[in-house]
Amino acid sequence: MKSNIFFEPIKRAIKIVGTQKKLAEIATKYAPGDVVIRQQAITRYLNKQLKVKDTHCIPIELATNGYVSRH
Repeated sequence: MKSNIFFEPIKRAIKIVGTQKKLAEIATKYAPGDVVIRQQAITRYLNKQLKVKDTHCIPIELATNGYVSRH
């Protein structure tokens, strides 16, 4: 069984912004260059299929105004 340490922050981030889609949209605004964060990625993070990509950590932190930290 995978540890929840990597996935609980995603649950919090979704709760803060409202939906997976909103989290993806807001985080994409903060993403560098041509990085796009899709709802499908958020779903995979939430369902423990992937760890959050490095390029998505800071945008998710910024999307939650720092309530969910990359650390």
